[in-house]
Amino acid sequence: MTLNTKGRIQLKQKLAKASRSAIRDVMPQLMKRWKTRSWLSRRNPYRKDSDKQIRIDDGPGQKLRHASLSEYVAASAVTHCFDGWSFLGRALEAEMAGDPDTARHLGYYAELRAAMSVLASGGIGVLNRHHVVVEKPAKCHVLKNAGGTHEFAWNALDLWADTQEGRDAVLFSIRPSRVPLS
Repeated sequence: MTLNTKGRIQLKQKLAKASRSAIRDVMPQLMKRWKTRSWLSRRNPYRKDSDKQIRIDDGPGQKLRHASLSEYVAASAVTHCFDGWSFLGRALEAEMAGDPDTARHLGYYAELRAAMSVLASGGIGVLNRHHVVVEKPAKCHVLKNAGGTHEFAWNALDLWADTQEGRDAVLFSIRPSRVPLS
């Protein structure tokens, strides 16, 4: 989905509300569950088929469960990172086995999962069609009609990286030899 100038401006304004600190604030709650080998509480309504549940909860007369949705986005930052590294490893394995087409395919999904992880750590949940911006740990906004996973992820990464929050994430979070890129 190619965004026109107006669409880019509107989406960038919405993404600018995303908060890395909101995700950081939710992480201790997730860490408590690691001992049970679960990222989310079994009572979290977004644990299974999150896109469908968001669509229902964001409908007329319904209510988003902001704290649960914030936890879901925070957990997805970590799980997408794991998945991205797994895809990358399998892409390298396919390349070494002489299968460049599979390597390219898996490499693309490694990139996509990395983008989704970076966005989630910044407070932007990439789902299927109902994407989420976490503004505070208990305040989320659903982005409708922003495209599917692939289109939204690349548009969001491009636009979010041009916000102060996105620039700070890149300049201060990436630290080769403990030296921030800034």
